[in-house]
Amino acid sequence: MTEVAIEEGLIHFIFHLACVKRQLMKTKEKILLASIELFNRSGVNAVTTNHIAKAMDISPGNLYFHYDNKEEILAELFRRMMKE
Repeated sequence: MTEVAIEEGLIHFIFHLACVKRQLMKTKEKILLASIELFNRSGVNAVTTNHIAKAMDISPGNLYFHYDNKEEILAELFRRMMKE
């Protein structure tokens, strides 16, 4: 391969990684928003990660890819609230 071809491939790869990262961030944000809505409606203790996944129409495994458990979601919401 020429240097130009390698450089173009690298640029394409970096762009692809940036797109994937943006998509992951969007999903994380959607999880947080759905969580807030459910927590406000039903109370934190009543809501499970399965409820959150179902409300988003994603699998629990997809949710667990982003957050290990409900406590991690709550901790992230708390961190963001403290920044405001």
